[in-house]
Amino acid sequence: MQMQRQNILNAARRAFRERGFHAATMSLIAEYAGVSQGLAYRYFKNKDAITEAIAIEEQKRLQIFVSGLKDFDAIIAAVVNHVKSLGTDEHDPQKDTILEIELNSEANRNPAIDAIIREWDSKDEALFKSCLTHCYAQQGRTLSDKEIEAKIFLIRVIFDGFAVRSRMVPEIMNDSLLSELERVFREIFEI
Repeated sequence: MQMQRQNILNAARRAFRERGFHAATMSLIAEYAGVSQGLAYRYFKNKDAITEAIAIEEQKRLQIFVSGLKDFDAIIAAVVNHVKSLGTDEHDPQKDTILEIELNSEANRNPAIDAIIREWDSKDEALFKSCLTHCYAQQGRTLSDKEIEAKIFLIRVIFDGFAVRSRMVPEIMNDSLLSELERVFREIFEI
């Protein structure tokens, strides 16, 4: 049963990315999953329920990812590796920032999705805040919540921008760009 549920979630991710949330019907999701529409509804009462399940999965992935970031060098290396993988076959579509952007767009139209995304963002921010606070403490520094929130916001803007631009201009990914990205993050973190 868990495999079938995961199959439907993976199909929904694909449908949301390829068609957009609004155009990805439960019928299309079921088709992508290779199951009947009735079976898809047995696992999820609607797309909002699927979105909530995706948000929970992403939160778990993020917790694992952030738990491995012990210092600024580890954060920067992870960021550069992630950005480098965007637009390549190495990129894991399950961690697709385009999916997150699509869901954020739907949140502008759908209050239920908006609530899910806001909760997801809040949990993400708390994880990153804890990580950055720990990294600054290792350096004997303390930043205010507002300063850390500003850094997190900048990081999110950079990630979202790279996700979109890497699809539009995939040839932009090169060593010079990645070197500049590393420099920018060192500036953001003030290290």
